[in-house]
Amino acid sequence: MIKALYSLVGVTCLIALPAAAEVPLPVFPECGTPQRPDLCPPDLGTNWAFISYVPEDWASHVRAEEIDMGTGVAVDRAWSRTTGDFRAIVAGTDCGMLWDEENLLNKHFLNAGELPFPQDADGLDAGEHDLNGDGVFNMEDWMDD
Repeated sequence: MIKALYSLVGVTCLIALPAAAEVPLPVFPECGTPQRPDLCPPDLGTNWAFISYVPEDWASHVRAEEIDMGTGVAVDRAWSRTTGDFRAIVAGTDCGMLWDEENLLNKHFLNAGELPFPQDADGLDAGEHDLNGDGVFNMEDWMDD
């Protein structure tokens, strides 16, 4: 089932803010090599909306004059240079967020000042936002909430 997370219709702004901590982000220099999705981050795979080439097994379904255009927005080529910057925050004004979407699970910005503490499966909170104790405040802390 294709999830409707691509419906971030109202991406309104890109704001650069100072990061709380510098986290090294991986770079995938070989990402974008046609027919080699294994050289890219695992959340790319062969998602046709992102890749810059037409996979071999799809070529018979694409007009010959369009093969060079690829199938997507070439995220794989961008990831060969950078996978992002945690200081950049994108605001999505869509109300249809799929909070458990695997590809975006821990990429949401959460404002601790606006959120109550997450609760465990028994309905108890730990008195802090990092409920699972992994040292990171993210959506995984609300998995049992």
